Amino acid sequence: MKQKFLKPMTLGICMLLMVACNTKSEAPVEEAPAVDADAIRTEIQTLEDAYAAASNSRDVDGIMTYYSDDAISYPSEKAPVVGKEAMKASIQEDLVSYPKGSTVSFAVKDLFISDDGTLVTEIGSYTALDSLGNKTRTGHYMSLFEKRDGKYVCIRDISTPDTPLMTKQ
Repeated sequence: MKQKFLKPMTLGICMLLMVACNTKSEAPVEEAPAVDADAIRTEIQTLEDAYAAASNSRDVDGIMTYYSDDAISYPSEKAPVVGKEAMKASIQEDLVSYPKGSTVSFAVKDLFISDDGTLVTEIGSYTALDSLGNKTRTGHYMSLFEKRDGKYVCIRDISTPDTPLMTKQ
């Protein structure tokens, strides 16, 4: 009688142990912290405002803080400019032909933010004004930012004017 009782009980214990030993212990999945799109929009617009201020004061070094060392820019009607030093030379060249008293402003239109917030693609527009406040040029741009050392830097950008240089009518 003992054997009839022990065999099923032993079999049951063995099965229970097998099930207990074979359960997968999954580590809890850590969720990425929520991305604050409004804060990122503010940060990117602040970068654009600083770029405009540096452009308007013809401060090439100020402009260059916008870009990473390995940035590539695709300016309108020019070949791609690779690296910060080449970009600096290209921007210096552009600023020479910038009419005295003219200003530029940039506006964030749309942002595409990676799930973890490390990459941001911005679509924006720009407006250039002459010294009297008349529009001389408008256009659009796209910039790709990467968060490095806690701040966003532009690693790629491309721009295009809406039309050739606007003339007064």
